[in-house]
Amino acid sequence: MKKTVRTMIALLSLILLVLIGNTNIFAAPEDIADDIVLTNWYPLAGKYSSSTNKIIAPKSNDYKVRDTGFEFNVNKSGGVDVFVPDKEVFEGVFPVAAISSKNTVPLAGLNVKMSLAEETRFQLDPILADTRLCMLWTDTEILVLADVNNTERPGISFGDGASLNGLRYLATTPAKGLSIVVSNCFPQNIGTKVASYVYIVLHDGEFVDLSDGHPGYRWSFIARNYPDTPNFDSSGISRGYEHVNMTDGLEISVREDSTLGYVVVINGKEYYKGSEVGYFPNDTGELEEIDYGYDRWHDETPEGPTEKYLTSMTYARKDIDLSALKDIEEGYLVIGAVGSTLDHPNMNFSVDYINNVPAAYWHGEDHKVYEREELLATCTATGLISVSCTECEYSSATQVDMLPHSFGDWAIVNNANCITGGEKKRICAECGTAEIQLIPVTGVHSFSKWEITVEPTYFEYGEKVRKCVVCGTTETETIEKLKMINHLTDVESGQWYTESVLWSYYKGYLTGISETQFGTFTNMTREMFVTILAQIDGADISGYNEVSFKDVLPNMWYSNPIEWAVQNGYTAGIGDGYFGRKANVSREQVVVFFYTYSALNGIDVSAEADLSAYIDKNEIHEWAHDAVEWAVAEGLIVGISENILAPRAFAIRAEIAVIFKNYVENVMN
Repeated sequence: MKKTVRTMIALLSLILLVLIGNTNIFAAPEDIADDIVLTNWYPLAGKYSSSTNKIIAPKSNDYKVRDTGFEFNVNKSGGVDVFVPDKEVFEGVFPVAAISSKNTVPLAGLNVKMSLAEETRFQLDPILADTRLCMLWTDTEILVLADVNNTERPGISFGDGASLNGLRYLATTPAKGLSIVVSNCFPQNIGTKVASYVYIVLHDGEFVDLSDGHPGYRWSFIARNYPDTPNFDSSGISRGYEHVNMTDGLEISVREDSTLGYVVVINGKEYYKGSEVGYFPNDTGELEEIDYGYDRWHDETPEGPTEKYLTSMTYARKDIDLSALKDIEEGYLVIGAVGSTLDHPNMNFSVDYINNVPAAYWHGEDHKVYEREELLATCTATGLISVSCTECEYSSATQVDMLPHSFGDWAIVNNANCITGGEKKRICAECGTAEIQLIPVTGVHSFSKWEITVEPTYFEYGEKVRKCVVCGTTETETIEKLKMINHLTDVESGQWYTESVLWSYYKGYLTGISETQFGTFTNMTREMFVTILAQIDGADISGYNEVSFKDVLPNMWYSNPIEWAVQNGYTAGIGDGYFGRKANVSREQVVVFFYTYSALNGIDVSAEADLSAYIDKNEIHEWAHDAVEWAVAEGLIVGISENILAPRAFAIRAEIAVIFKNYVENVMN
């Protein structure tokens, strides 16, 4: 009943807070301070000041963080967000930004989950690895970052060692504890959230590494010094296997081990096997003494006494033995990031969970047993996670964001076309919410099939039309003329007569003398000529059945064309009642036919050509003289050479084809 009441109170509190617009929905119990972060943690933050040679911590004695310095905030998931200020806001080098626990926690089963801010990426100092994420667990409460006036040098101080070893430098002898560092020193990981080394340091309360003056045996798991990517490290490390991808966060866990005491687990990988350790200058299996010639940390001058000592960098390859920590019941946590000695972008991070409890609600021993109730979020309503302690009145409620809709595939409601947009819809399978999207106008017409409106011929272009079935827009295209194919064996391509012969043949004016021969060089008779003239005129000769000449037989292919020419005055024959059938037509007779036909049909025949250039001009019959002058002027005929007109020469079919084409195109137009 008590738990139910607490849960209802938490739910009502959440609803009330949302209604009144309060964004801090993480209500704290009455006996806890207003600043829920500081209830569990001390904020530790500082930058190095080159002017004072000291660490400047932006906090007062009550551990309230300055507005111009680092920020520690609770996010909506109950994690603690740590924001490192920009250089312009708080000048100096960034050594540390961390939270230090006010409560203790056992090492066995310890679980810490962190995440990097979206904009945070590893950078790289050419000499030192840049920012590293760290965790320190000690039996001594950590409240001080540094005190350079203390000769025992407690806490973090400016220097290369601090940037490399992270929070390790906060531990002092004879304190016992465990340091864990995750960072990057691999050039190929620059600009990513992938680390390339892990340090695990045992603080047994006695050992001090005289190479740097700080306590702790250090095991180093490293991925660096590939042959093609030197990083200025003097140690000859060649193995490179360690990569910790922190894109989805960093999880550090510690489990108990019957032999080694404890085993560290980072993002699911266990660290305890000495065969994987990177730093091994000495592989003999024995500890090695290093003779520096003097005590670098305590002698005033290099001329001081010689001292031999062991360092954590020179031990035999062996498993990570943390059994020295088994006698510590509980310890304090410090979680955060330590920077390099150079300026670099912010390393913003969050401490999300401690032992699977949101970091802002974690109270160490204050709340050992939690009960958790969850109102599942849906795509239409937020959820709620209620956490309460069965041993006290503490409870908290966390709002869970609504889930996204479970939309199915898009279904077309209306198709878009060339003038109208369409619409598509998809429906959430959980709640039935419909999402509608407009489909833009396609601008593409839906044309019907082409319809030929004008058939192409050998002499005229055709035309085809198609119409959009939606908007009625029409589109017209020209159809090419039919191609005249020369299948006549006596018509040679590329000659002076070729084009005219094919033109006359496909026009139907001059048919061949057989299926494969045109009769190119065959003389043309008078009856052939008047038959062609009737075809050009387009005359209906069906009614011209009389016979006016002695040499014209009735009902022959030439009978009606000859009678049509006689009755229309185009010819009077050759005299004495004869037409001159079977007689070859001469060149001057051809132009007389055209001259007479043109004059009787209203075509201008007044053009006259100068025939003086032709030496045979006197051979032109007087009855043909005007017609020849007109024909030469109109370009119907030309000489058979530059100065020979040959008016009385018989006209061959090829010549007649040229003359007919010239007459139709140039005279009849």
